[in-house]
Amino acid sequence: MRLLSPASFLQTRVARRVLGLFVVCALVPVVALAAIAYRQVTSELENQARQRLRDESKATGAILFDRIAGLADALNIEGRRTGRFTSLALERPGRPIEPLLGEIGPIPPLDSKQLLHLAHDGVALVAVPSADSARIFLVRDVAGPDGVTLRLWGAVSGETMWSRRADRSPAPPGMQLCLLTATGEPLSCSPRPAAAELGRLVGRGTGTFTWQQGNERHLAGYWNLFLGRPFAAPPWTVILSLPESSVLAPLASFRRTFALAVALALVVVFVLSHVQIRRSLTPLQELDVATRRIARGDFAGTVDVRSGDEFAALAGSFNQMSGALHRQFATLAALHEIDRAALSAEAAEPVLHTFLARARLILGCDAVVVALADPDDATRWSVTVQAAAEATPAEHQIRPSPEELAELAASPDELRADSAQPTRSYLASLGSSRDRALVALPLLKGRKPYGVLAFGWTRSSEPSPAERRQARQLADQLALVLSNAFHVRELDRLSWGALTALARTIDAVSPWTAGHSERVTRVALEIGRRLELPSDDLTLIHRGGLLHDIGKVGVPVAILDKPARLTDEEMRIVQQHPAMGARILMPIRAFRDAIPLVLHHHEQLDGTGYPDGLRGEAIPLAVRILTVADIYDALVSDRPYREGWPSERALMLLQEGAGTKFDSRAVTALADALATGWTVEQPNDGAVAPRLSELAAAP
Repeated sequence: MRLLSPASFLQTRVARRVLGLFVVCALVPVVALAAIAYRQVTSELENQARQRLRDESKATGAILFDRIAGLADALNIEGRRTGRFTSLALERPGRPIEPLLGEIGPIPPLDSKQLLHLAHDGVALVAVPSADSARIFLVRDVAGPDGVTLRLWGAVSGETMWSRRADRSPAPPGMQLCLLTATGEPLSCSPRPAAAELGRLVGRGTGTFTWQQGNERHLAGYWNLFLGRPFAAPPWTVILSLPESSVLAPLASFRRTFALAVALALVVVFVLSHVQIRRSLTPLQELDVATRRIARGDFAGTVDVRSGDEFAALAGSFNQMSGALHRQFATLAALHEIDRAALSAEAAEPVLHTFLARARLILGCDAVVVALADPDDATRWSVTVQAAAEATPAEHQIRPSPEELAELAASPDELRADSAQPTRSYLASLGSSRDRALVALPLLKGRKPYGVLAFGWTRSSEPSPAERRQARQLADQLALVLSNAFHVRELDRLSWGALTALARTIDAVSPWTAGHSERVTRVALEIGRRLELPSDDLTLIHRGGLLHDIGKVGVPVAILDKPARLTDEEMRIVQQHPAMGARILMPIRAFRDAIPLVLHHHEQLDGTGYPDGLRGEAIPLAVRILTVADIYDALVSDRPYREGWPSERALMLLQEGAGTKFDSRAVTALADALATGWTVEQPNDGAVAPRLSELAAAP
């Protein structure tokens, strides 16, 4: 096999597409995984930083509390010797402030809470924010030498409390400390977040937030330092922050590694795909030429590929396929007319006659026999024979023997009817098998035969293997056409059977509900017929009647079988069953047209029904008919707490509400039906009606 030259390698669209696919398939996962990993690592680093900031803000608050407590313990007349206060002063009642250490300056007023705290021998903390440096005071009452209570004031510098020196700062290294008063004013804050951001943190306990300083994003954690009980002071908010760049610093090496990995992957993928694509394009081009030739209807040529790989095997399969196609197209041309007949006919008979006429021409046989079981009586078969000498097919009835049926079931692919065996009943009209080569092809449903397709050739023209395969193909096509016709009939039966089974399953929730849905359906259909409704409306009523109480599967059996009056809560649960039934049916497209009957069959003309309180013509006619049928069956059926009413009494109740609660035409139609002696046929299981339908109208 000749490889493409490097100069022509990327000149074909396939080569460029495959190369691009190789590159994309390699790079996309690498880039996607790297992006996901980068995002997860970034998120994890940020989460860890937030947790650390939250924890460290609490620890810093504890350190500040300890420092305040230490200063409070050191606040006494001798405190000037400790060096921990910048100034000390005594306040005597009615006298000027007496400095003891330094110049204390103006002192702030104390509120009633702080005065009460001092009276109980406590130490009060007073913080006075300032644009330059906050002033912090500790105050306590002391006894003077003459027995008069004096007030000792001690001023503390911010450096004593929150020194920014690394060896004295309460904040961990690298973190920036900010202290706020209870009103959101900063005591010490550098750098300082926006005032609006700081104001939202006051009194919020603990947490984290982000803030922007120029182009730098900061992560911050905060904690409220409560000073009320020990120092009669409002809480301080302790904020620790870190630049986001320091949090994400470990990702710098990851970005460099990622770029190198992507570049290496690109080089490796390009080299490998370059080599592989060059080896694959030559046989691909050969196959492309052969495919175009077949598209023009030329099946004679072959593809010669000797690469020794899957392309060579594909070329061999391609050659076999072109030969098979050459044989099949001749058959397909003749089958086309049979297909058209199958598509246009609504029953199996026209297709069968077309098949008989064309099958003999396709296979070159002189007789075709089709024997089919009656759909309603499997023991009776209809046999149709198309012979070369007859212009029209001949038909007759047979009853195949059990031995013949067993023989067909034992030979599902083909049955040779040669002269050594007795004549079968379905081939009897062809005469002796000595004169013909007969091939019978069973038509099976599962392992059970329901028909036979037989072909007869004169002894001078034995069927070839290709003709036998074509005969099997024709049998399969006939089986498909017949199966479709049978299935349409069976599906219609199955559909209504399934709906009836579903209705019985619904009514089996309680022994008092068995048979209710079927009886209601029969009553509603009789009313619809007497009102001369179209067949589509009757079909809708039929479907809706069987499904109308499907929502009862969600009502507890204890409520359905309760022999006493229902409570308000139990009544509320029961009245949910129409909406529940509508929700159950909503996903089933085939039943959606029945949903209004399920949802509204407890609505009444005066709007007193449920669940939506519809009135008058807003309730569809089919629903109004179903409502009358439902209530009638409920009243005449036994309940756990009473026996069923006589038909006359139930009809009287409906007539009293006709035009106000119930549709008058539906009530009149029901009355006419009962007057003629019509009755609802009871199911074999002796079912009785449920409590639910009584709720709409029973007294």
